[in-house]
Amino acid sequence: MAIEQIHAINVLSIKGGVGKTTVAINLAVALGHMGRKVLLIDGDPANASIAYHLHIDEPFISIEEAVLEMRPLSEAIIRYKEGKIDVIPGMESQTYPLSGAQTEHLQKEANSLDYEYVIVDTSPGIMAPQIITTDPKFLYHSLIVSTPYEPTIKSNKKLIELLDENGMPYSMILNRNGADPYGMSPSQITKEYDIEILQVLPEDEIVPRSISKRTPAFLLNKNSEFSKKIAAIAKGL
Repeated sequence: MAIEQIHAINVLSIKGGVGKTTVAINLAVALGHMGRKVLLIDGDPANASIAYHLHIDEPFISIEEAVLEMRPLSEAIIRYKEGKIDVIPGMESQTYPLSGAQTEHLQKEANSLDYEYVIVDTSPGIMAPQIITTDPKFLYHSLIVSTPYEPTIKSNKKLIELLDENGMPYSMILNRNGADPYGMSPSQITKEYDIEILQVLPEDEIVPRSISKRTPAFLLNKNSEFSKKIAAIAKGL
């Protein structure tokens, strides 16, 4: 039976190095382990790294190759069995701007996707999402990932204002809370920048350990504080 509604989740941040890819991967895996049908897309051509983090080695067809060569997205999908999700990896390249034919091809391919959740790890900054479609079955939501440092909060506040202006729904996730005494507290961020925080992810040794093992933190230890918070986000979605 075809999926009637697809939650398209773009994981965003103005700055790099905030843990955007870590959040995208672990959220996808948490949803997969909840029995949801999930597709994770590496939409960061500046620093494509999902394949590395999931121990997916070449050769594979990247999202960039599928779009630029106008190939079916299905050819690029890889099953990540441990995470119970499907993945379309990326490669470092420059895919924008797309031609009219490429944009039309991407829209047609997006409309053919049959998932409950399509999670896209995007490039830092503000750029078009990898999934382009006006199909009403797609419900878009942006997850903005930020560390608790004021320059990053200020930058992401600009992103929030842009999303507000365009009537696009979003939530903020505060990552690496408690990493050191120089970060802002969640209450400070809410008070000084009027930002509502969906979830606070703590600094947790499971994350660097997971990166070194090329295995999502959620799979290494579902009972870690980080994993439990990721599970809470997944349940809320």
